[in-house]
Amino acid sequence: MKKVRVELQLSLIRYSNNQTGEISLVMEDDANVHDVLEFFNLVHGEVGVVLINGKLAAEDQELPDNATVILYPVFGGG
Repeated sequence: MKKVRVELQLSLIRYSNNQTGEISLVMEDDANVHDVLEFFNLVHGEVGVVLINGKLAAEDQELPDNATVILYPVFGGG
C-alpha cells in the first residue's frame, strides 16, 4: 500500500469532502493516475492537467509512494 496526497483544484474541489480539495489516500502498490480519477468518479475529459510531484503525468502513470497528485479541470481561453 502507498500513501498519496491529492489536491483537487478549481471546479474539481466539488468532488472532495472539504473546502480545500486536499485529500490523503491509501492506494494499492500498483495504483496509477487512472485509479485516482476513478476514486473520485471523475467524468472522462473533466480533468485537463495532472501533476505528480510537480511534473506533468499521463493517466497510466504509476504513483510513487508519498506522491502529491494535483488535478486541474479542463479550461480554455480565447
